Amino acid sequence: MPMLRPLPPDILAWGQHILAEDNPFRAIGDVLYPLLHSHYLPIFQAIPTPVQLTAVDLAVVVAFQTIEGLTAGRAAERLRADLSWKYALHLPLDHAGCTGRDLKTFCKRIAVHRPPLSSHLDALVLAVRQPFVGLAGSSTI
Repeated sequence: MPMLRPLPPDILAWGQHILAEDNPFRAIGDVLYPLLHSHYLPIFQAIPTPVQLTAVDLAVVVAFQTIEGLTAGRAAERLRADLSWKYALHLPLDHAGCTGRDLKTFCKRIAVHRPPLSSHLDALVLAVRQPFVGLAGSSTI
């Protein structure tokens, strides 16, 4: 099973300088992502993923996609280009991310997996949503 990635030094330095302490993406990277990784990685480990991403990474991207109302393609673009997303997921600055097709395939695999994993993905999305509560109308979401 993959080990939890530490926050890369370049993203850590950027996040501590740019992201406010109460920024939801910083809260996820600092506290929630390690918890999600340890809890959900064993549950989702049977789901194949693109190289250098775990099933928990893709689940968190799906959560961001849901929270922000993005298409899979747009969420994949954000993963490649948005440093706050990289901070939250402990990804290095030059990480290529994934494609929209990767996200759609992941969701399909979650839906058809036996035993069903959809309820676990739903619970993860709710957990990721918590740091954003109260920020409706904010440019952060």
